[in-house]
Amino acid sequence: MATILKSDQREFREDPNKIDHFRLFSDLSRKKSGLIPKNLNFDLRLLNPGQFSAPYHFHRYAEELFMVLSGSMTLRTPDGLEIVSGGDIIFFEMGETGAHQFFNQGTEPCTYLDVRSFIGYDICEYPDSGKILLAPSFEIFSTEAKSGYFDGEGHILEKWDQLKKHSLFTVEQIEQAHSKVKSGADFPKYIREIKEMGVTAFETWVIDSHTDYFGKSDFRTTSKPQYAKLTIAEIGDKEKFHLYLKRHQQGETDYYQFCHHCAETGIEKWFVSLEALTCTYSDKAGNEILVEGIPQ
Repeated sequence: MATILKSDQREFREDPNKIDHFRLFSDLSRKKSGLIPKNLNFDLRLLNPGQFSAPYHFHRYAEELFMVLSGSMTLRTPDGLEIVSGGDIIFFEMGETGAHQFFNQGTEPCTYLDVRSFIGYDICEYPDSGKILLAPSFEIFSTEAKSGYFDGEGHILEKWDQLKKHSLFTVEQIEQAHSKVKSGADFPKYIREIKEMGVTAFETWVIDSHTDYFGKSDFRTTSKPQYAKLTIAEIGDKEKFHLYLKRHQQGETDYYQFCHHCAETGIEKWFVSLEALTCTYSDKAGNEILVEGIPQ
């Protein structure tokens, strides 16, 4: 589909976030038409007397083509200064040799078409100020901050030792700690022990007691099923579950019996947050049946 931007629909407006000497105006008709080019971007510009188009720059991954429509302006390139005027077409290649900047040295506004390729990303460099701009994020960095590829990587072994200490726990370590749990009365001590390993949360599924353990830096590991699959009741019994939970916490039932009681009363899983020190029991529909604090 062709999109036509009529000349009688021009509406120039100053580009946002500009400063003195760099007050460039652009036509809004393209944006108002809803036209969003993917690989060939373009704008109609208006440069008033005494203004620069942009800081002196070049693109690493974009080519640009300018056509002066009216007026004149001074072009700066690595070869020096040159006047360009109505009808002139200027092409800028990628890299340092394509560096450019315009300045309106006259007394009348200069209008020009600014066409540029875009492949989804670009790096723009500013030789005068020693900056680098990353597109499309528009993050800006100083070229003086350049570093070698392996700079700062010399302490990798210490970093991994730290990660292992605080994050990379194993299922075997957790199961060893869990083996000490004989009843609900032992649960708080178990929580303290795995928290020291670096566990931040875990989610146990009643169907077979496999558990997802979560640590820092998105670390995650999962245990194997502990028994044959149970059938989780479709309709829960909140009051009966509370009674079963109380019995378990008082040491009257072991872990396996408690899981059977959870399945019987419709509990699908429980999620323990070691940061909030809460345990949340949920049914198959995702409803929170009970949220209780974990004694310390």
